[in-house]
Amino acid sequence: MIEMRIRLVATVMVVLMLAGSCGEPGPAPTPLAPTSTASEAVPTATPLVPRSTPDLPSVTPTSTETPTPIATLPSLTDTPLPPSATPTSAPPTALSLAAANLQGSILFSAYPEGDIAIMNADGSDPVLLLDRAVQGDVFTDRLAIWRPDGEKISYVVDDFEKAEIWVMDSDGSGAELLVADVAPVTSHSWSPDGTQIAFVSSGQDICILDLAGKTVTNLTGERLGGGHLGDARDPDWSPDGLRIAFSASDGRNQDIYLINVDGTGITRLTSHEARDKHPDWSPDGMAIVFSSTRHSQRYPDLFSLDLTLGTEEEGNAPLQLTAE
Repeated sequence: MIEMRIRLVATVMVVLMLAGSCGEPGPAPTPLAPTSTASEAVPTATPLVPRSTPDLPSVTPTSTETPTPIATLPSLTDTPLPPSATPTSAPPTALSLAAANLQGSILFSAYPEGDIAIMNADGSDPVLLLDRAVQGDVFTDRLAIWRPDGEKISYVVDDFEKAEIWVMDSDGSGAELLVADVAPVTSHSWSPDGTQIAFVSSGQDICILDLAGKTVTNLTGERLGGGHLGDARDPDWSPDGLRIAFSASDGRNQDIYLINVDGTGITRLTSHEARDKHPDWSPDGMAIVFSSTRHSQRYPDLFSLDLTLGTEEEGNAPLQLTAE
């Protein structure tokens, strides 16, 4: 009897084992993470591009020149020499960069000899273009400026009582008188296209000399005469060629004015009791820098006026750039 029970239990266990092998599979075993080896290559991650971003077409450069990598240029912020350092024969990096990358030359007048000279932008190789032997009365060549194309140089021959504007080639040759009726001790300005010169006549009027026709147009004399404006000085042509900035006096203040090249639309930019002089346009034509004694009668400072904000009388206060 006992033997029969043992056989029955064994039979049931076999049946149960067979039934378990045909049922639903159990959970899959968790695979082990593979161990990386040094010989396996690490894939480079590719950034995802948003679906909304279209593929940009590739651009093939047309220039055959190899651009200079930015990283190879020396930095202007390299540690400078301390103020007390004695210069050596090897210039600092910043000077080397200036010598290698700045284009053009510097034109200047040497006082009191009355010479005009030129040198490289780093100060090297100065060359005298005009060397006048001063004898007796002082007669100086000064206020030299480039024609916009750099092929000609104009300058003022001035004895402090009368003045003339001359022009010469950039090497100092071929000097030619342009206009003789010029006020002393004031500068002149080329039009951006190099065809005209704005200057101050001996009558203190802003005039334009047309080089092709050798004609002179007085912009301020007829319209602003009768004592309204006087002591006009230092005209400066706007970068767009449409206006001229200058300083003048209404009998009370020396202020900065604008006038269109056809003599219309005169505007007084500054309105201060101090002497505002020497206007100079910013390259983008949006501002004018000028000198003024509004904070020191002895030491003029530089100020900047944003033309987009109106005139000083309209509340546009000039920005002071220097302090004595």
